[in-house]
Amino acid sequence: MIVWLNSVGTFLLDQKRKGFHILSLQLDSSGLGGKDSKFKILSPFYLLLVFIVLLIFFLLSFKINKSDASNSVIIQTDTKSNKVEVHIVIENELFSPLLTHYTEHLVWLNAIARERAANRHSNAWTSNIAVGYWLSGSPDEVADVLKTLSGVFDPINLPRVFADQERDILLREYEYRMIGKPDAQAARAMDAFLYSGNALATSPIGTPEEIKALDYEAARNLHAKTHVPENTRLLVIGNVSEDEVWDAIQESGWPATDSIEPEIAPPPFDLAAPGMTTLRYPEVSVSPRLIWRRVVKLPKPIQFDLLEAQTALLRDILNSNLPGGLAGPLRFDAAITRNFNVKIWPIDEDIIEISFTPHRILGCHWLKSKPPSRISFPK
Repeated sequence: MIVWLNSVGTFLLDQKRKGFHILSLQLDSSGLGGKDSKFKILSPFYLLLVFIVLLIFFLLSFKINKSDASNSVIIQTDTKSNKVEVHIVIENELFSPLLTHYTEHLVWLNAIARERAANRHSNAWTSNIAVGYWLSGSPDEVADVLKTLSGVFDPINLPRVFADQERDILLREYEYRMIGKPDAQAARAMDAFLYSGNALATSPIGTPEEIKALDYEAARNLHAKTHVPENTRLLVIGNVSEDEVWDAIQESGWPATDSIEPEIAPPPFDLAAPGMTTLRYPEVSVSPRLIWRRVVKLPKPIQFDLLEAQTALLRDILNSNLPGGLAGPLRFDAAITRNFNVKIWPIDEDIIEISFTPHRILGCHWLKSKPPSRISFPK
């Protein structure tokens, strides 16, 4: 946009460098008291006017840019903490969770492992629909932490030998999480049934055969398509104010993006046709247990964050010994179970899941006629 002001100068607005609005001013010497100027005596006034207008546009430009970026930045101040944690969360709905998990290992090794100071804690995680990285530091190190974390956007440039070693690490992670863990094995089988046709049905852990088949170039391609600022949410938690965070963002050179409308709900979930199945694991060395899970469609959608709060409240009620809870009739009756766990959580804005797991089941005569481990769940 070009604005002329009595031949004093030309304002060039809305130029963007790194996502921040830059104002530049080109002055016309004829408007500053030249021989052809009719404003020779008034030129100081116009210079003051130019300065005021320039200042106003600069302040408005900064506020607009901050407002745009705030859609992808969440700040949670904790004055009792002596550190700050910076998290970035990247959506992934295009690639398999296992390949994303492998890419996460490579990205962390490429961008953070070699750059972080010894006193800074860091880690990364992968779910079925997203991947995240985090790094901690003291409140006065936020800019430096952000600068280090921004390395996740850089291309993966690791020797292939390191990429091969990360596959071996994934195999060890599989063994740690799955081998000799009947609950984890049952959860994977139940997920495949309950979430059939959705991203949640596929585990980021994978199988040994799938892990050995992971390809380094495929991981680099996934990184290039998903690890971009436009696909990122930034979360800052700790003893730091909002203004301090924004100053650190500017100082670190954090990649700015255009305005992004944040997603407040997970991807839509397609409920499979009604069904029920029972899985039995005849492990003689495993104590008797039962895991019951059910996915339910609500009559009408509820905003996701509100639904999270409502299901959390219902979970607390079910776990209490007050009227309506299960603790009274179950938890203190050793003839049934010595303990139990009830969970309820939203999957989508109109779909929730409920699980019930009694621990150390006693006195259940039907268990004696069945294999020791029984996992049953309807859909």
